[in-house]
Amino acid sequence: MSDEEWALIADLVEPYSSRGKMGRPVKNDRRAVVDGIFYVAATGCQWRALPEKYPHWNTVHRYHLIWSSDGTWERICDRLRGLVREKEGREEAPSASIIDARSVRGAATVGAATRGYDAGKKVNGRKVFGVVDTLGLLVAVVTLVASGRFEVLPRRWVVERTWSWLMNNRRLQVDYERDPKVSEGFVWAAHSRLLMRRLTAEAHSEARWWNIRDSL
Repeated sequence: MSDEEWALIADLVEPYSSRGKMGRPVKNDRRAVVDGIFYVAATGCQWRALPEKYPHWNTVHRYHLIWSSDGTWERICDRLRGLVREKEGREEAPSASIIDARSVRGAATVGAATRGYDAGKKVNGRKVFGVVDTLGLLVAVVTLVASGRFEVLPRRWVVERTWSWLMNNRRLQVDYERDPKVSEGFVWAAHSRLLMRRLTAEAHSEARWWNIRDSL
């Protein structure tokens, strides 16, 4: 993350050891932890293959489990979505939404109790339902057992466009997580990365221009 991107979410990832309290600062650099989660989401690598420049893989993994379960990733996306909507001249809270689902193949680590077979897509795994606003920004994510058949929904292309954005993150192409909430956490994390880039695109463009000018 750039400094501008980190400033958008820094206060939402608990800089202190006791939630809601001014305790001692945490030992692990939360910015590096978030960057490590983004790396796993983008590259699809195993946790143990996380490069050494990030905190220990077990630490990064533990934080992702916590943030996926306690709603931290959702709160991050809620804030960023509101900022993007305001930047686009919309109200912060969406007044309309579109829903669609995609079936994701489950790896061997996905237990039988939370996986199924989608006969329409011929996929054995889970089905991820996404609710987006009219800009294609995620409002809700729910992961269920894959089952049922394909049904065309009005304006489903808006959600499909959102999935296509997110599928650049390789970790979302196959579901490896035992807990569906952790799978949802990766979707929220990938989307938050996209929103941060969208909010800071002008700053990035200006920085690149100055770098090019200085190199001449």
